[in-house]
Amino acid sequence: MREKGYYDLLLKLGETINEDYIVKNLNDEKSAIKDIDKYLLKQFNNILSIKLQEYKTVDDKLKFLNQIIGIYSEQSQLSNNVLLQIGNDLQEKVSYHQEIRLIDNHLFTNENEQELINEINKEIKTADSVYFIYPFISKGMINKIRNSFLYAQQHNIKINFITTNFDDIALFVNLYELENLVNSYNNILIRVEDNTEKRSERIHIKAAIFKRKSGFSTAIVGSSNLTYKGMMRGREWNIKISEFSNPDLYYHLFREYEKIWNDNLVNFNNVNEREIVLTRIDNNRLHIKAQSEGTITRKYSMYDFQQKIVNRLQYRRKINKTKHLIIMAMGNGKTIISAFDYLNQIKENNIFRPRLLFLAHQREIIDQAILTFRNVLQDNKFGCVFYENQTLDNTNYLFATVQSVYRNLKKFLPD
Repeated sequence: MREKGYYDLLLKLGETINEDYIVKNLNDEKSAIKDIDKYLLKQFNNILSIKLQEYKTVDDKLKFLNQIIGIYSEQSQLSNNVLLQIGNDLQEKVSYHQEIRLIDNHLFTNENEQELINEINKEIKTADSVYFIYPFISKGMINKIRNSFLYAQQHNIKINFITTNFDDIALFVNLYELENLVNSYNNILIRVEDNTEKRSERIHIKAAIFKRKSGFSTAIVGSSNLTYKGMMRGREWNIKISEFSNPDLYYHLFREYEKIWNDNLVNFNNVNEREIVLTRIDNNRLHIKAQSEGTITRKYSMYDFQQKIVNRLQYRRKINKTKHLIIMAMGNGKTIISAFDYLNQIKENNIFRPRLLFLAHQREIIDQAILTFRNVLQDNKFGCVFYENQTLDNTNYLFATVQSVYRNLKKFLPD
């Protein structure tokens, strides 16, 4: 007996169609199918793969394949009935298949701003359980899927979230909105990677897995965070994969998710664990605020891999190399390395400070970068920021957004 849930499956000839089955004739459904030949081939490949597993030796598998052209079991032959769903309570959701089907692989590019978030909402409502992992999460994007969370709660769909506070002030994740989620929805479980005391390891994975007992699970993996820019406006690529079409890849993704879930993460549903992290974040934010007001300085230290890079840069200057490029994943300390390398250059130049231009695409990164440099240099007055409506007072030690510099290029001297 088949499980209740959503399907995209050609039924076998003679298979009993129960009263809670929602079935359409393939001729009526084909207008919603991009490529009918590929669709039929995927259905056939699924049956063929299951059948091949019954044969244990290579010779037996080859023998079976050689017999396919002329001999095939009537019980396994495909009918023209497409099973879309089982379960009376889900009948209003048949339109799920009108654009991207459960067995389709699909590329999301944000060219259509609503496509990805609409798909996620649809996937949540048609899954048996949901598994998110995103480093950056905004309140605005949570609001975009809040109705789906409510639907999931009403229909006992479990939702797991993995995220990270990313740094010691949770700059890019709204932890208080996540706290609101666990307090509002009893079906949502959240785990948080705590980086308030370390900078060497951070979760960078962006993915959502939608598990279905029917065997038609899906996953969306790509470059987008759960933010407005990531999901709707930024130049992002995200791939949807189907368990039906890519079972090995799907199972691998899900196993990796489980490994991270069972790692040493903060249980955000546990009040005590959650309060420890939130209190530490609040204290660090107060500390940063005091720094910006020029009342407190703080000393940073580097990890061994960061120190090796700084040493290498120092060596390259000694052999008269003047151009350097550091490529590192986000969160591994490029700003800290830059700050310590700048400190070394000051020491190498008899305390003379070389001119400095630090560029980034977001003001939040600029704000954090100038504080990092001030901490490393132990100078709360070092540098100035330039973004939005800020006044350009000093270009010698400037921390600016790319957009602001581009719009004001004429204000900079050629040298």
